[in-house]
Amino acid sequence: MNSQVIAKMLFVVWLALFASSFIMFMLTPSKDFGFTAGANRIVVFFGWQIAAGFVGFALWIISRNLEVSTLWRWLCRAPAMIAALLFFMVLFLIIGAIVGKSPPQDNVAPDGRPTTTAPPVTENPPNDP
Repeated sequence: MNSQVIAKMLFVVWLALFASSFIMFMLTPSKDFGFTAGANRIVVFFGWQIAAGFVGFALWIISRNLEVSTLWRWLCRAPAMIAALLFFMVLFLIIGAIVGKSPPQDNVAPDGRPTTTAPPVTENPPNDP
């Protein structure tokens, strides 16, 4: 087998792994509730993406053996570039969440008197038969 056939097979494998990361993300049920709801979906997504990233790295290495003018040489580099783009998007999302935090506020209660008062509480006797 020559490099171009191996590259085509690995490209199909990468495409299947990349697509299955989105499909499995949608099919995985959210097991938990509260703060960690959906965390298992994210783990499944990134697990498939890491597997696709390894195949993309192998494609990048194989693309060096292909002819310079072929379309497959550039198609074999696309998976690694997409994996790097995903990595930097997540990194910038985390940095943006850290930097974009609003500073803590010292006075949470407004100054002055309230504008309206609560109605008086009246106790009703229980209805016992």
